[in-house]
Amino acid sequence: MDNGIRELARRMLRAAYRRRRDMFELEDLVAPRAEEVARELGYEFPADNDMWAAEQWMVDKAYIVPAPFVQGAPSPYGAFYMLTPAGRDFMEEG
Repeated sequence: MDNGIRELARRMLRAAYRRRRDMFELEDLVAPRAEEVARELGYEFPADNDMWAAEQWMVDKAYIVPAPFVQGAPSPYGAFYMLTPAGRDFMEEG
């Protein structure tokens, strides 16, 4: 596993978690590739390949799981996920 993707995933998750209160009313709902998160991390576009890879890595590790209630057209916030207990631990370590 590329340490760069792991660290990007952690930074994305931390930024998305900080911003969740501005965007959502649910405690553990996050959007790791939201435009605001991408800009905070220095990316011009949320669809950057590294951001996609980091998001998929977090899904593969079960740090985030797709939010079951989000349906419809694509959102400017990217995909919506629920933060898992393992994801919270990952986000808070280091």
